[in-house]
Amino acid sequence: MIFSVVIPCYNCVKTLEATVNSIRACGLTDYEILLVDDGSSDGTAKLCDTLCVRYPELRCVHQKNAGVSAARNRGIDEARGSISGLWMRMTQWMLERCLMQRILLTGSSLICCCLV
Repeated sequence: MIFSVVIPCYNCVKTLEATVNSIRACGLTDYEILLVDDGSSDGTAKLCDTLCVRYPELRCVHQKNAGVSAARNRGIDEARGSISGLWMRMTQWMLERCLMQRILLTGSSLICCCLV
Protein backbone atom coordinates (compact mmCIF):
# COMPACT_ATOMS: atom_id res chain seq x y z
CA MET A 1 0.00 0.00 0.00
CA ILE A 2 1.39 3.38 -0.99
CA PHE A 3 -0.36 5.74 1.39
CA SER A 4 -2.78 6.15 4.26
CA VAL A 5 -5.14 9.08 4.75
CA VAL A 6 -5.69 9.55 8.49
CA ILE A 7 -8.86 11.36 9.53
CA PRO A 8 -9.25 12.14 13.25
CA CYS A 9 -12.99 12.16 13.95
CA TYR A 10 -14.83 13.78 16.82
CA ASN A 11 -18.55 14.56 16.62
CA CYS A 12 -18.48 15.04 12.85
CA VAL A 13 -21.44 12.91 11.80
CA LYS A 14 -22.73 15.72 9.55
CA THR A 15 -19.54 16.08 7.48
CA LEU A 16 -17.69 12.76 7.67
CA GLU A 17 -19.40 10.97 4.80
CA ALA A 18 -18.86 13.92 2.44
CA THR A 19 -15.18 13.99 3.40
CA VAL A 20 -14.78 10.27 2.77
CA ASN A 21 -16.65 10.47 -0.54
CA SER A 22 -14.53 13.38 -1.76
CA ILE A 23 -11.35 11.40 -1.09
CA ARG A 24 -12.78 8.29 -2.78
CA ALA A 25 -13.82 10.35 -5.84
CA CYS A 26 -10.22 11.29 -6.62
CA GLY A 27 -9.64 8.09 -8.54
CA LEU A 28 -6.52 7.23 -6.54
CA THR A 29 -5.46 3.62 -6.03
CA ASP A 30 -3.46 1.65 -3.50
CA TYR A 31 -4.48 3.62 -0.44
CA GLU A 32 -6.47 3.36 2.76
CA ILE A 33 -8.58 5.84 4.65
CA LEU A 34 -8.15 5.40 8.39
CA LEU A 35 -10.88 6.93 10.53
CA VAL A 36 -9.90 7.48 14.16
CA ASP A 37 -13.05 8.01 16.23
CA ASP A 38 -12.02 9.92 19.34
CA GLY A 39 -14.95 9.02 21.59
CA SER A 40 -17.65 10.83 19.65
CA SER A 41 -21.12 11.15 21.17
CA ASP A 42 -23.15 12.25 18.12
CA GLY A 43 -23.31 9.08 16.01
CA THR A 44 -19.90 9.49 14.38
CA ALA A 45 -18.69 6.13 15.75
CA LYS A 46 -21.63 4.29 14.20
CA LEU A 47 -21.15 6.12 10.88
CA CYS A 48 -17.45 5.17 10.88
CA ASP A 49 -18.41 1.50 11.25
CA THR A 50 -21.07 1.78 8.54
CA LEU A 51 -18.67 3.40 6.09
CA CYS A 52 -16.02 0.74 6.78
CA VAL A 53 -18.48 -2.00 5.88
CA ARG A 54 -19.48 -0.13 2.71
CA TYR A 55 -15.99 0.70 1.43
CA PRO A 56 -13.14 -1.83 1.62
CA GLU A 57 -10.43 0.86 1.56
CA LEU A 58 -11.66 2.26 4.89
CA ARG A 59 -10.60 1.15 8.36
CA CYS A 60 -11.71 2.53 11.69
CA VAL A 61 -10.14 2.69 15.11
CA HIS A 62 -12.21 3.68 18.14
CA GLN A 63 -10.71 5.16 21.29
CA LYS A 64 -11.89 6.97 24.39
CA ASN A 65 -11.81 10.73 23.98
CA ALA A 66 -8.20 11.80 24.32
CA GLY A 67 -8.10 14.87 22.06
CA VAL A 68 -7.14 15.52 18.47
CA SER A 69 -3.40 15.10 19.03
CA ALA A 70 -3.88 11.64 20.50
CA ALA A 71 -6.24 10.73 17.65
CA ARG A 72 -3.69 11.87 15.06
CA ASN A 73 -0.90 9.95 16.77
CA ARG A 74 -3.07 6.83 16.98
CA GLY A 75 -3.80 7.13 13.27
CA ILE A 76 -0.11 7.42 12.43
CA ASP A 77 0.62 4.36 14.59
CA GLU A 78 -2.15 2.33 12.92
CA ALA A 79 -1.48 3.45 9.33
CA ARG A 80 -0.38 0.70 6.94
CA GLY A 81 0.75 2.91 4.05
CA SER A 82 4.35 3.91 3.48
CA ILE A 83 3.15 7.54 3.19
CA SER A 84 0.62 9.03 5.60
CA GLY A 85 -1.55 12.10 5.16
CA LEU A 86 -3.38 13.80 8.00
CA TRP A 87 -6.61 15.60 7.16
CA MET A 88 -8.03 17.93 9.79
CA ARG A 89 -10.89 20.41 9.76
CA MET A 90 -11.63 19.50 6.21
CA THR A 91 -14.92 18.58 4.62
CA GLN A 92 -13.54 17.96 1.14
CA TRP A 93 -10.33 16.63 -0.28
CA MET A 94 -8.91 19.73 -1.97
CA LEU A 95 -6.02 19.94 -4.38
CA GLU A 96 -5.64 16.16 -4.19
CA ARG A 97 -3.69 15.67 -7.38
CA CYS A 98 -1.28 18.48 -6.57
CA LEU A 99 -0.74 17.15 -3.06
CA MET A 100 -0.19 13.58 -4.23
CA GLN A 101 2.27 14.73 -6.86
CA ARG A 102 4.13 16.70 -4.19
CA ILE A 103 4.27 13.65 -1.91
CA LEU A 104 5.47 11.32 -4.64
CA LEU A 105 7.99 13.76 -6.12
CA THR A 106 9.55 14.77 -2.82
CA GLY A 107 9.47 11.33 -1.23
CA SER A 108 7.74 12.75 1.85
CA SER A 109 6.63 10.20 4.38
CA LEU A 110 4.08 12.51 5.99
CA ILE A 111 1.99 15.41 4.74
CA CYS A 112 -0.40 17.47 6.84
CA CYS A 113 -3.16 19.63 5.44
CA CYS A 114 -5.33 21.86 7.60
CA LEU A 115 -8.01 23.79 5.75
CA VAL A 116 -10.61 25.78 7.65
